[in-house]
Amino acid sequence: MSFWNGGPGAPRLLAHRGASLDAPENTMAAFTLARSQGAHGLELDVRLTRDNVPVVVHDPDLRRVAGIPREPRGMTLAELQAVDVGGWFSPQFKGERAPTLKEVIAKFGDLFLDVEIKTDDGTSPDALVEAVLKELEQAPHPDRVLVSSFDPFVLGIVRETAPHLATGGISEGPLEEDDVLFLAEVSDAIIPEAAFLTLETVEWVRAENLGLFPWTVNDPRAARRLLDMGVDGLITDVPAQLAKALR
Repeated sequence: MSFWNGGPGAPRLLAHRGASLDAPENTMAAFTLARSQGAHGLELDVRLTRDNVPVVVHDPDLRRVAGIPREPRGMTLAELQAVDVGGWFSPQFKGERAPTLKEVIAKFGDLFLDVEIKTDDGTSPDALVEAVLKELEQAPHPDRVLVSSFDPFVLGIVRETAPHLATGGISEGPLEEDDVLFLAEVSDAIIPEAAFLTLETVEWVRAENLGLFPWTVNDPRAARRLLDMGVDGLITDVPAQLAKALR
């Protein structure tokens, strides 16, 4: 039984895009801060550049984090990394760049990594999965890697191509038992929206021997309630607050 499907030692706190309430999301600064704040792992989003490099960016374009309408899929890595994605958050983070997945693995491969594959920008899922899996071959602890997605098709490709890696099915809104059974076909863990998680959902997930890591949990009281319900870990924007509250 792996960490990701209810095994002992599951990561209790996964930093959502890093410590993203204290630093610009999906940057090396946010990941470094998350580690120092007590996160056991990082949740991060991956897209593909025009020259087929997996990069860590959440949105389909750079409007929110850089004020420009360009899409990473239409940019080369050099073009993307010439863009400041930290100054929007605070002047102290001016100059932060969107890191590559390779850079994150090299610096944070000792942590648990939840690598979410984004397919909402028209990129070929096959090409993106192939590029991501190539980088994950260099992960020092593949048993600490979870490849997650909202897209079950992506998870199916990962399971078929790299069966040694754990997969995580992300859901939004309420989960029915049929949803859990469907995701169980391609997932080792379910990543549900925390606000819709019920004890019944936990029972369905446990019956399928799946891990359970709800998102995004920032309130300490909610965190304690969810852990009491039996979840394996929490995805949070504020690892420092939850680490302190759950000590």
